[in-house]
Amino acid sequence: MLGPEDAFFNQLAALARVLPVLPLFGGGEVKLQPVYVGDVAEAVAKPLATEDAKGRTYELGGPRAYTYKALLRLLLEQLGRKRLLMPVPYFAWEFLAALMAPLPNRPISRDQIVLMRRDNVVSPTALSFADLGLAPSAVEEILPSYLGREPRHPAR
Repeated sequence: MLGPEDAFFNQLAALARVLPVLPLFGGGEVKLQPVYVGDVAEAVAKPLATEDAKGRTYELGGPRAYTYKALLRLLLEQLGRKRLLMPVPYFAWEFLAALMAPLPNRPISRDQIVLMRRDNVVSPTALSFADLGLAPSAVEEILPSYLGREPRHPAR
């Protein structure tokens, strides 16, 4: 989910502000379908007012699937930053996660690596926003509301 206090885009933005290179999971080709937290809240409330939605299971994803690499590029564009995107093989991520496992606030976990190995998108046959009569917001609409371009300092 994305929104002003999300752990995904905010953490990536923090890294993009300080690192010259951003690591990719594998080649960055895993697909993700980010969804705005406000849209999810609306979708959760809808069945409370609609009898035919009660007891049904819905998969909620944004209007579009992106590769991880495309999401990083979108984030960098929003921040007005240029960074090298470096593929990192999954075995290296697993090793890193194993080293960090004892830490209380580890930046990466084994579970996150498992999630990043497979596409995380809405199934084409699942009930979704459209079945609730709702249209989810695009990442491109939401990111600027909380990850605006950083101010540029005038050249001296």
